[in-house]
Amino acid sequence: MTKARIERFGKEDEGSATFEACIWIPFLLLFFIMILDGTSIFTNQAKVHRIVQDANRQFVSGVFKLEPNPQMAMETWLETALDDIAPSADATISIDANGLLTTTVSYPASETDLSGVTGVFKNLTMNVKAIHQTES
Repeated sequence: MTKARIERFGKEDEGSATFEACIWIPFLLLFFIMILDGTSIFTNQAKVHRIVQDANRQFVSGVFKLEPNPQMAMETWLETALDDIAPSADATISIDANGLLTTTVSYPASETDLSGVTGVFKNLTMNVKAIHQTES
């Protein structure tokens, strides 16, 4: 190529938008995937919260009373109910002296994101807690 052709190519501005788009599109896609993953995590957190509240209501209404260890039965029921959303969820149930039933579920957020591409949520642990008053 001659020097004149190189100078003419450098001054040409056709295709400059395409070049900028090639630079920015990967960043925008990564940003949108991160938003999608975050949305999925918090949607699933709402589902987990609903299941925990339902389990608390069942415990308070006496569904688990016939079991030898009602709290252990409820923990097992909860972890089984959460298998589709968060397979490694860990449920903990406690009843204090005032009759408050406290249920806490912990699980890694990475189990509930859709893509896992960004790795932003890899070390995040989600905790869902529900407290209900038991009848004395």
